[in-house]
This record gives sequence, structure tokens and C-alpha cells, in this order.
Amino acid sequence: SRSQNKVEQSPRLLTVKAGEDSTFKCSYKITPFNNLQWFKQSPGKGLVFLTFTRFSDETKSNGRFKATINATSEEGYLRVTSSQSKDSATYFCVAS
Repeated sequence: SRSQNKVEQSPRLLTVKAGEDSTFKCSYKITPFNNLQWFKQSPGKGLVFLTFTRFSDETKSNGRFKATINATSEEGYLRVTSSQSKDSATYFCVAS
């Protein structure tokens, strides 16, 4: 039932040095599942859509942002390569 739907993100806080890569994880239990979307919200700004993944083990890139998904384990990942100070933000995953 819909009441069993759940989405969890980790880590809650991630600090990296400039130039390093960072990875965010999103675990979901959604029925039926269509896609996993990633958004970025910089301080004082609105939500910005980054990318989405739809099928098992699919990879989608948007510049330095790369999203992957494993539908079997119900996990998605957002990787930010060569982190920059402008990447400081809150990142959200949305499963639907």
C-alpha cells in the first residue's frame, strides 16, 4: 500500500575538499516505482533539477553530476565530480 512508501537519504552532511568527488545515496521503497529525480537547493535559492534515472543500472549525467540507480536493491546515487565551492547546497532525491 502507499503507506509503506519510504525514501531515505544519506549522508545527512557531507564535507569534501575542492576537487574531490562526493556521492549521495538515496534508498527508496515505492510501489509502483517510475523514476528517481535529484534536485539541488543552494542557500537562499529555489530547487534546481539536476537529473533523473528510470531503469535498473541506468546512468544519467548532467555536467559534473552523475546519477546511477540499482532497481534491484532500490538504491540511487548522485555523484558530484571535482567538487567546487558552488556545489555547497542541500541535495534532494525524489522517488515517484
